[in-house]
Amino acid sequence: MSQYPWEDKKEDPARLLKAAIESRINELAELNRRLKKKIFDLHTIFELSRQLNSFLDLDSLLENTLLTCAQQLEARGTFISVQSSPYDKSLSFSKSKGIEMPDQWGLLLDSNLANYLANKNRPLLVKEIIQELKFHPEELKSEKQLKPEVVAPLVIKDGLRGILLLSDKVSGLPYKDDDLEFLSILVNQVAVAVENTLLYQSEKKVNSELNKAQQQLVQAEKLAALGQLSAAIAHEVNNPLGIIKNYLAILSQSMKKTDKSWSHLKVVKEEVNRIARIVKQLLDFYQPKSETRIPTDIGFLLEDTLTFVEEQFSKNKIQIAKKIASNLPMVEAFPDELRQVFLNLLMNSRDSMPKGGRIEVSARLEKDRLEIEFKDTGSGIEEKDLSRIFEPFYTTKDKGSGLGLWISSEIIKRHGGEIKVRNREDRKGTCFNLSLPTGDLR
Repeated sequence: MSQYPWEDKKEDPARLLKAAIESRINELAELNRRLKKKIFDLHTIFELSRQLNSFLDLDSLLENTLLTCAQQLEARGTFISVQSSPYDKSLSFSKSKGIEMPDQWGLLLDSNLANYLANKNRPLLVKEIIQELKFHPEELKSEKQLKPEVVAPLVIKDGLRGILLLSDKVSGLPYKDDDLEFLSILVNQVAVAVENTLLYQSEKKVNSELNKAQQQLVQAEKLAALGQLSAAIAHEVNNPLGIIKNYLAILSQSMKKTDKSWSHLKVVKEEVNRIARIVKQLLDFYQPKSETRIPTDIGFLLEDTLTFVEEQFSKNKIQIAKKIASNLPMVEAFPDELRQVFLNLLMNSRDSMPKGGRIEVSARLEKDRLEIEFKDTGSGIEEKDLSRIFEPFYTTKDKGSGLGLWISSEIIKRHGGEIKVRNREDRKGTCFNLSLPTGDLR
């Protein structure tokens, strides 16, 4: 036997050396490629992390996450779902890219799958999940829209904040360890960003509610001051108003309608009467009300109010349509105040229909509340005015005091109810909705 193996096998030593060198070069080239990819992935993660910290809304945050997965991992389709608030008990805020959104999605955070993913806290192949659990989780099944190959949980302090799903690759190649490693770093960064975004939104909501409460407090103080002021000056204003009205009456008797100043005198009388009405409205509302409510038949009260205005409205070519349920219960209320609200809403509808029209009045019982609706075919209310229509002294009428709807709103609140306004769907009129608690006395 020869001391040189290649002599026995008749192998060329140069060829073996070349093969060994080529194999080593290929190994080094592959290692170099993987190192370059890892450096590129880390750079991408670094840049993405900087961007994620600048996002303060979930929509932009999730959109960029899905875009990164599509570009870096060549995923054909991506889907992500996270909590919509820190107190959410399910993953309800979702976005997708390259695939249709599932018809229903809302993974419960106390479900077996959620606990399993939180404990694993790393990206997993779906086949790995099935192999370990011995079944396919129902939450990941979707016949047409979503067929994930990779599931990556977003975990903060052992708590699941979201889930990222990737479908197959565009190239058709399987996901490798490098892909899962990149995805692991990515979802960790995204989980932190989601947590920060949710905390920011929660703080923003709290601040908004605090500001709203402060504004309501300021408004309440303004209204209290307004009431005190109106009570203090009412008698002082009424006295000179009475004198002015008397002298105007004397002037009217001594002046002929053919005089040039007759029209001027008429305008002065109208404006003085308007001032008197405003003062009376302020006084009526500020005067202490009786705290004793009485059993009130809302259906009868509505019918009685409509009968009162029916003749006048008919002369103005306004038709009244009634749909008042017969099973309305007796409620504890201040009937005179509610009658004032009904009249005010009817008069507003009348003023919005100078050429005539139609008013639909309905009342029905829904669970434990009375729902009353006044719907007209008038000119409607401009969108910019809808949010301010119940503010004191805010009016869209040329000669309105701006107190009628405000007083109506305060009366309804005094009864524990609420009043809302909207334009009709066809934008041809206005709809006022009153909701009152029943306190059924039957």
